[in-house]
Amino acid sequence: MMNKYTKMQQELYDFEASKWSPENRDAVVGSFDEHNAWPDYDIYLFKNVETAGKIALDFGCGPGRNIVKFAPVFARIDGVDISSQNLDSTRLWCEKNNVPFFPNLYKNNGVDLGHIASNQYDVIYSTICLQHICVHEIRFSLLKDMYRVLKSGGHVCLQMGYGNTHPH
Repeated sequence: MMNKYTKMQQELYDFEASKWSPENRDAVVGSFDEHNAWPDYDIYLFKNVETAGKIALDFGCGPGRNIVKFAPVFARIDGVDISSQNLDSTRLWCEKNNVPFFPNLYKNNGVDLGHIASNQYDVIYSTICLQHICVHEIRFSLLKDMYRVLKSGGHVCLQMGYGNTHPH
């Protein structure tokens, strides 16, 4: 069930995502190719996490940038996003890049992952997404639901930006 805040988020991301195309990759994400080239993703995001043969969920997948980027190291990566426009772009980006699996894509309500069954994923990751969810109760609800859909012994790998004034 969407609230005033999540409805605003969905409308904003649907609008931004409507500008995305394989030729205009900077819509939604901004600096799409620069993010892909950033070595910290490869060094830290799955550090000490076994990914081979595992099923992952990309929370806030946007247009599928990281599904394509990390497809070679997982058996399958599914995506969840608040924007159906982003999910359409994810399908297109995965097809254009010959991703070797067809991801399950879920549109969420911005508050929980209620439409995803429990104990489904070995790894849940999220990059440059959670810092955009400023309401603590909503972010906490989403994190609790990530734990619910995570298999026992699974891993949650999160990356958040702190803006250009943070020293790291």
